[in-house]
Amino acid sequence: MVEDSRLDATILLGLMAKSDFFDFNVHHVKTGLEAKTSVEDNCPDLMLLDLGLPDSKGGETLTNLSNLLTTVPTVVLTADDDMDLALTALREGAQDYLVKGSIDLRTLEKSVRYALERHRLRVERDSSELSMLEAMDKNRRMLNALNQANSQLEDEIARSRLLTTAIEQAAETVVITDVNGTILYANSSFEKVSGYTRAEVMGQNPRVLKSGLHDENFYKQLWQALTTVGTWQGRIKNRKKDGTLFEEEVRISSVTDAAGEVINYVAVKKDITHEAALEMQLMQSRKLETIGQLAAGIAHEINTPSQYVGDNIRFLQEAVDGFVAVLQKYEEVSQKLCPEFKAGELFKALETAKNDVDLAFLLEEAPLAITQSLDGILRISKIVLAMKEFAHPGTEQMTVADINKSIGSTITVASNEWKYVAKVETLLEEKLPLVPCYVGEMNQVFLNIIVNAAHAIDAAQRDSGLIRVETRLEEPHIRIDISDNGTGIPTNIRDRIFDPFFTTKDVGKGTGQGLAMAFSTVVDRHGGQLFVDSKEGVGTTFSILLPIKQPKEVRDAG
Repeated sequence: MVEDSRLDATILLGLMAKSDFFDFNVHHVKTGLEAKTSVEDNCPDLMLLDLGLPDSKGGETLTNLSNLLTTVPTVVLTADDDMDLALTALREGAQDYLVKGSIDLRTLEKSVRYALERHRLRVERDSSELSMLEAMDKNRRMLNALNQANSQLEDEIARSRLLTTAIEQAAETVVITDVNGTILYANSSFEKVSGYTRAEVMGQNPRVLKSGLHDENFYKQLWQALTTVGTWQGRIKNRKKDGTLFEEEVRISSVTDAAGEVINYVAVKKDITHEAALEMQLMQSRKLETIGQLAAGIAHEINTPSQYVGDNIRFLQEAVDGFVAVLQKYEEVSQKLCPEFKAGELFKALETAKNDVDLAFLLEEAPLAITQSLDGILRISKIVLAMKEFAHPGTEQMTVADINKSIGSTITVASNEWKYVAKVETLLEEKLPLVPCYVGEMNQVFLNIIVNAAHAIDAAQRDSGLIRVETRLEEPHIRIDISDNGTGIPTNIRDRIFDPFFTTKDVGKGTGQGLAMAFSTVVDRHGGQLFVDSKEGVGTTFSILLPIKQPKEVRDAG
């Protein structure tokens, strides 16, 4: 018995002591080296072998003691319930495999009987092969074996063809590389998704798809996971041959040989660009709903104190107006007083008090301060109301909306983005019909375009930046034009600006989702149109056409 655990050895000895079958003299050793010596000295009838020994573990133990396994009936004992290790043990010559912790007397007896019988049969077979009868029958058996092997080979070829066909026709992309990352195989889905032919990428590294949107630390962690645990799973933004960005759900696994050495990597990838855009849109909608609920709460909390402050300021305005009228009357009267009265101490005291408080300054500035305070209160109320209307909580269903009002709210909410680089002009046609739409989502579209316009103006470093927003009726649509005098969009990327994840901004400064979400919202969600007219160095105009009446398929989809 080769077992380094005293407790496990005691348990096994105890089990054997309970059975009449185990009429053995047990020689107990604790290491592989001691096992070799014991087998040579004692020629045992059976060996119980623990694979986790002090001088070797698992497959290493099998390798070190492989010669013993072929000469002594062996039952492998291990704490690892590992079928691959079990198969390896059987291939190395062991007769059976048991997992410690789940061994009872019946299981142990059965395994030992099986091992002894199997070894006996093998010895007899080996002996009989030396006989003349087996020699004469050898050709027949070889022929049968050859036919069986041929049949098995044909089955393996058929399975291999089936597997190859399945991988080739799979919707997911499958890429196989060597240990250095050199592409050895790519299925047809890879060609459809990436735009590269297999001939173009054979011998290349998967970095040909690198988008530049992930930093070096991202890829470092990916390779660290592969080299430590053998697998990595996550999302990667890649770039197609035509420059279009796309997102994939990726699982990379290492492939090992019989010795456990990594020989290949297999990547199974699914294009989730559309799903990721929908997730982002849903996340944005939920965020807007949360902001809307927060804004509604803020509006509720601010309205009452704002009312108090506004009412008090208006009262002070009336009071100050009265004081000013009285003081102005005082000035008129004082000018008409006789010189003798003006020379008196009482008049001089009044004049001194007036000069001490700088009455002329107060008469000029106090009304202005009150007016400005009223303007500030109105501004606070307008901003809170604009935020509430912008987020528009609780509108999961399409509702009719005043687009001019939505644009006004959005401009107010986005003021911190544009007020330092541009001014905003609006030319909003009066009496526009109400439009059925998802108000919060359309507000987000207007916001994305206005913010992009402000960024383009900032990049152009204009002395007088201008964003112009126009609305008008163009039956059967209403049209919204949002123009800027920013950098404009280069011609070579103009047809890609609505692609998911496409951005010209630095890493971390843009997700490439804003215009893609805007396009999806206008076209897919509202059955409208979104197009762009731009001249590099001059500016850009985004035009939105929203149907006044929604098509039936859009209503049903909603």
